[in-house]
Amino acid sequence: MQISILQGSAAGTAVYVETQTPTSNANGLVTLEIGGGTVVSGNLATINWANGPYFIKTETDPTGGSSYTITGTSQLLSAPYALYAKTSGSSTPGPAGPQGPQGPQGPQGIMGLTGPAGPQGLTGATGAQGPAGATGPAGPQGLTGATGPQGPQGLTGPMGPQGPMGAIGATGPQGAVGANGQGVPAGGTTGQVLAKVNATDFNTQWVTPAVGGSSLPSQTGNAGKFLTTDGTNASWGTGGLAVYDANNVRLGAVNSVNAAATNPNANIVTSTGHYISVYLLEPVNDDNYVGSQIYWTTSGCTGTPYLNAGSSTIQKRWARSLVYSQSANKIYTLSNPNAVGLASSAIILTNGFLESNTCSTTSSPISQSLFPLTEVASPASVGLPSSIAYPCSIR
Repeated sequence: MQISILQGSAAGTAVYVETQTPTSNANGLVTLEIGGGTVVSGNLATINWANGPYFIKTETDPTGGSSYTITGTSQLLSAPYALYAKTSGSSTPGPAGPQGPQGPQGPQGIMGLTGPAGPQGLTGATGAQGPAGATGPAGPQGLTGATGPQGPQGLTGPMGPQGPMGAIGATGPQGAVGANGQGVPAGGTTGQVLAKVNATDFNTQWVTPAVGGSSLPSQTGNAGKFLTTDGTNASWGTGGLAVYDANNVRLGAVNSVNAAATNPNANIVTSTGHYISVYLLEPVNDDNYVGSQIYWTTSGCTGTPYLNAGSSTIQKRWARSLVYSQSANKIYTLSNPNAVGLASSAIILTNGFLESNTCSTTSSPISQSLFPLTEVASPASVGLPSSIAYPCSIR
């Protein structure tokens, strides 16, 4: 350690400097007697203590060398002034001087040894409930429980879309040659029909029908109907269950019914052979028909519409399946049917704006194939009325 006595201020001139090498006790403390070390400079005996103030500065190297890393300075306030009193020339104490200024804080002492542990304190009051911790990871899969009882039979769902045409099967083996058939008898004139002569098989002849029969009625405008008779004359009838609106207007033959608790609807085949789903009790959001999932080429359900085929592979569907757009309030058919009336989907768009009850303003990627759509000229062109009076009935 190096001890210096500074004159005038904490950074004043060193009037005396000495070094010592003390050893600390068990508590890390050392005891020094200034003046008992190795003098570096100055003479302790010749210091004029009347020319104060004086400060004592300590510098410490914990390793015992002279690289001092711990430094502290404090003002000498009492004991050293006894040396001045020895030569003051008077034994009468003078009046008390004013209170000196507060000296600077000394350096941090060395950490003392850890004291013994105190006695166990009383148990504190229970603290408030802490916040819920984060959800832990999922536990392992539990054992499979016993099979529950069979639930009740659910309602029949709506008919799904037309599935793709299956591959043509392999040609079957050649069948055995059949027995010789009975040929049609020669002769006959226009209007005659073939009739049995007696109970013998294949014994037929050409005859003229009796007067009073009727010819086949015109087929024009009677798509989807079947031939019926009153016993004398033939006519076209509708037959089966059909959906009628409140004004007794026939909307179409029933294909299937979705009897949901809310918004029940029926899939119908119109008089023109078109297929669509119509609400039965009342319009839903001012719509008479069940909407479809449509992708548009531009935001807000504008641009060109395409029907979602529901698969990333090419699909085929009956081209007379009608598609209703709720946003545009328009009816579409599937475009480009083939010779048997089927339309094919294709991967057309990679991004589009989805219409599903509402219009999307954000483009989203499309991984499904799509059906191009063609707007119908009018509801009447696909066998539908221009308006529907509710509620509808099935009969």
